[in-house]
Amino acid sequence: MVFWSQAIIHAISFIDWPLDLFHNFLYFLASLIEVMAFSQMTNPPMWFLFLAGFFIVAQVLYIYDMKLIGNHRAKYSKTEDDKKLYQHIVSRQVFEMKFIVPFGIVYNLLAVFLILNFPAQFIGLQWHFVIAVVEVLFIGGVLFNSITSFKKRSMLIGESATK
Repeated sequence: MVFWSQAIIHAISFIDWPLDLFHNFLYFLASLIEVMAFSQMTNPPMWFLFLAGFFIVAQVLYIYDMKLIGNHRAKYSKTEDDKKLYQHIVSRQVFEMKFIVPFGIVYNLLAVFLILNFPAQFIGLQWHFVIAVVEVLFIGGVLFNSITSFKKRSMLIGESATK
C-alpha cells in the first residue's frame, strides 16, 4: 500500500507523457522485489534482505524522480499556487529521499545482520518478530505520512488547477 500510494502521488504530481522508460522500469523492478520478499516471509534473513533491496531500488527511484521534478520546474512557476505546489513536491521528495528510504535500507540490513549473526536469539527465540513489528510500525508511519502528503498535495493541485 505504501509503495503504490507513493506511486499515485508521483503520478498526479510530475509524471507526464511521454513516459520515461527507465523510470517505469524502476517501478516494475521495485514491484518485482516486493513480490520476491513476500515469497520469503517464512525465511526471515531473505525477507529482510529483499526488503533492503526494495528500499535500495526505491532510493534510486527517488533520486531519478528529483531529475523529473526538476524538469517540470518551469511548469510550476506561473502562479503563486503553482509555486506552492512545486515546493510541496520538492520538500516531500527530499524528506522521503533523505530520511524514510535510507532508514528502510539501514534497518533491513541491520535486521539481516542480527539474524545471521545471532540466530539462536533472533530465530530460536523468535526475536525476529520484534524486528518485524518495529518495521510494521515504521511502515504504518510512512503510510500515515503518505496519506497526509496526498491530502495536502491534492488541495494544492486543486488550487493550482483553478487558476
